Amino acid sequence: MAGLVDFKDEKEVKEFLDNLGVEYSFQCYKENDPEGCQRLADYMDGVKKNHEAAAQVLKHNCETHGHGESCYKLGAYHITGERA
Repeated sequence: MAGLVDFKDEKEVKEFLDNLGVEYSFQCYKENDPEGCQRLADYMDGVKKNHEAAAQVLKHNCETHGHGESCYKLGAYHITGERA
């Protein structure tokens, strides 16, 4: 992502955040990067407020890559009921 974002411009911020989601999704599913998957799950949870989608990404990352942070957070979702 080139250039700076004017965080006072709501449209620019929305576009920036949407692009982050695309970038993290690419890192996770095309590059098979466990850290990219974790970023995608955090994005889905924190930015999109979609706990179900975040849980699916966490499950994928835990089972496919054995990524400890994703496994831990998925377990926390199960305990708190914030998952699909």
